[in-house]
Amino acid sequence: MHHESKTEQPMENFNFDAEKFIGAEAYDLPGDETEIAARLRDLRCVDGRETRRPDGRGNERLPSTAFPGAGLGFFMDVVGGLRELEKFSRHSPELTMKEVLSVVEEVIGPLSLHTDEHNDKSEGSLMCAGCGYCSFALAEPETFSLREADAHFVRDRLMPDLSRRGTLPTVLKGNHLERGILVVDGDDIGLPSVSSEGVSSFVYHRGLHEKALNKVAEILMERFPERFIGVTASELGSIFMETARRKVELALERLAAGKPRFLVYRNDAKQVLVEPFSEERSRRTDEETEGLGGVTDAVK
Repeated sequence: MHHESKTEQPMENFNFDAEKFIGAEAYDLPGDETEIAARLRDLRCVDGRETRRPDGRGNERLPSTAFPGAGLGFFMDVVGGLRELEKFSRHSPELTMKEVLSVVEEVIGPLSLHTDEHNDKSEGSLMCAGCGYCSFALAEPETFSLREADAHFVRDRLMPDLSRRGTLPTVLKGNHLERGILVVDGDDIGLPSVSSEGVSSFVYHRGLHEKALNKVAEILMERFPERFIGVTASELGSIFMETARRKVELALERLAAGKPRFLVYRNDAKQVLVEPFSEERSRRTDEETEGLGGVTDAVK
């Protein structure tokens, strides 16, 4: 996601044939647990300017899984969930950032991130300056469930460390011309951000995002049980998921206001279906999809 103010776009950009996009571009991903675990380590952002293709080679291959803000955004989702736990339960696990990062990278691998050509060469710009999801969180930490100290850690310690590791942000090109938002449930549907005809959409693998958040919750509980007295892994996972959902909604309100949103999922016959997004239908799909579980009311 590119961090920019809202701009007026031609009305034709909002004419989005989601069924045609899905029919032409959706592809099957292996469904066994080993493949799914590998998929959680193959991340890109939900940004619709990601033009790489699934059949590309080397650096031109499209990562299979789209999370808001890629790996860096996911790390801040976990930190935000822990801050919400502190706020609503008055319980602080008192984890260090190093401990949280270690568990996050155990699940998703080394942190990935992106910028764009508008910000890549700007003097003093952050490594993630072209990513709206990450930039919003760092500019307004309290709004995005972080503390100011968390934002300082990401800017002043984590990003320099990523540079020392040799991590380079993916540089996306062009302007936002997304015609819609595709929210993918389940864990075996691949989808590029740009069709072979050049039609662009935000793509969000929400089912895999929630699976990864649940996995982080499980490992945290196993590794630091004394830090989470009175909280179950399921409750912690629900807090992570609900916090992330709220942050995604805030970002989409700024980056994709007025654009149509669709839910992409498989039915019982394993067909890939697409329909206008509704939270009620979306939550029902969550509950029906094996391994994802429903979101509880752990966080209001």
